[in-house]
Amino acid sequence: MLSYLFSRNTKETFTPPPGFDLIESVGRGTFTELWKLRGRDSQKDYVLKQLRTEWLNDYSARQFLENEAQVAVQIDSPHLPKLVHSELKEKHPYLIFEWFPGVSLEERLSTSKPLNAGEAVWITRQIVDALGELEAAGFAHGDLKPENILIDEFKQIRLIDLAFARKLSDHDVINAHTTLMDEPEYLAPEALTRSRTNPLLQDIYAIGVLFYRMLTGRLPFYAQGETSFEDVLQQQRESLPPTLRRFCPLATVEMVDLSNRLLAKQPLRRPQSTGELARELIDIELSTMSTRFSVA
Repeated sequence: MLSYLFSRNTKETFTPPPGFDLIESVGRGTFTELWKLRGRDSQKDYVLKQLRTEWLNDYSARQFLENEAQVAVQIDSPHLPKLVHSELKEKHPYLIFEWFPGVSLEERLSTSKPLNAGEAVWITRQIVDALGELEAAGFAHGDLKPENILIDEFKQIRLIDLAFARKLSDHDVINAHTTLMDEPEYLAPEALTRSRTNPLLQDIYAIGVLFYRMLTGRLPFYAQGETSFEDVLQQQRESLPPTLRRFCPLATVEMVDLSNRLLAKQPLRRPQSTGELARELIDIELSTMSTRFSVA
């Protein structure tokens, strides 16, 4: 149906679907590449997500793309991707989403400079709101990390990449995604254990890592030099992170308590739902609102 031409040794070319003009390449994921398009009639911007050439014949990669489409059509939230079209049965399957004009949280954090408390709490609450929409539809996100969180100029967020979303009823011992991750810092300690796990509580742990990093400018556990995937997971299972106040002296008692519970080794010690977590964040937000739009 559609022709996609790739040449890795010469200038890359791409033929967009009918009715769209190509604007630019905007990134690559584990299995995919992203292109910014503009609708010829609407003049609105979109992002097309398609499998990279080397993954076209990989069954699992196609399943992840199909999974993202199946989840996306069941949600409607300003904080989650809006799917407008999909072609999954073609030789080159793709998804088209509404464009969100923002930069990734990873870009914001790459300087190792912490965010101010008000902004960190505000961003965290929006992430929790997005997870709440997914929870209401019966899903956990499954891949919470700064690269998958976009922030616009008004500090509104969009949580993207639903390829690894899991049903809340899916308590499989080890899911396919965890065996493919190259960033173990956001994995919950129980993710690779031989026990049944709750995917929502794994997302809530990842929120704890994000919250800690936004407030301190560093990860609670991270790979150093040749530190391996397994070494980071061992730190997460057996070690306590440096106290939040060590790197964020102005953290309130409530922020420290919440951070400790989000990063709890035992899943049942974490907040048990997005609703519970949102209520706590709103209380903290009221006390930090005056700093939300200040410079960290």
